[in-house]
Amino acid sequence: MKSMKKILGITLIAFILSSCKSDFNFDAYSADLFLAENVKTPAEMAVEISSCTGDSLEESKTEILSLFSTGSSAKVVDCVNKGNHSMLVVSLDAVIASVDEDGQVPDVEGFDLVLVRRVVPDQEIGGKIYEVRGVRPVMNDSFIERVKMLMKQNLQSLTFDDVSLKIILNNDEREDVLVSGRFLWVDGEPFESYSRQKLERRQKLELKFSKVVSDLVLRMKAPTVVFVGRLK
Repeated sequence: MKSMKKILGITLIAFILSSCKSDFNFDAYSADLFLAENVKTPAEMAVEISSCTGDSLEESKTEILSLFSTGSSAKVVDCVNKGNHSMLVVSLDAVIASVDEDGQVPDVEGFDLVLVRRVVPDQEIGGKIYEVRGVRPVMNDSFIERVKMLMKQNLQSLTFDDVSLKIILNNDEREDVLVSGRFLWVDGEPFESYSRQKLERRQKLELKFSKVVSDLVLRMKAPTVVFVGRLK
């Protein structure tokens, strides 16, 4: 019986040390997606820590903030308890950027989180012409390596199962925009295909993406996850 309890105890410790939930949330404004130049946009990372109290909280703050580049201007804004998890909340600057003629995304080295915009051919919908942009969430490869290194030091591992990606899309245009995506949750509702749905001006959508997207982002093969169209 003692040996069984010992085995169970070791298994539980291994389970706790092997998982560390991280939620990445981007705020994006529709008008910024149609610009040519880079523009900052707010983002947030919530990462699981051991406790929101005591000395461990200060240690966690120092460790987590060390992950970010100076350009991200990261700062701890809260620590919250969600169920059995303590989540340290960090606000930071992400950047929305365009792909150049060589297929590269210039001037984003100082940022850890990037939304890459891609020009899509105009589309005729309902007799009207829409210009369209695709959006691809990217994590800087050096940021991912710093996260992996810190987790390894704490006997943890970074896996897509523990990472969630979300974009809060705000429509700040004068007209409705059309939003499309596949295999995602929209305001908490699952969709296989979310196609050309209207987002009214001054309204917003919460777009949460699948674990496949998280895995591709961590492998630095981020896909285009959402398309936004506006009247031309």
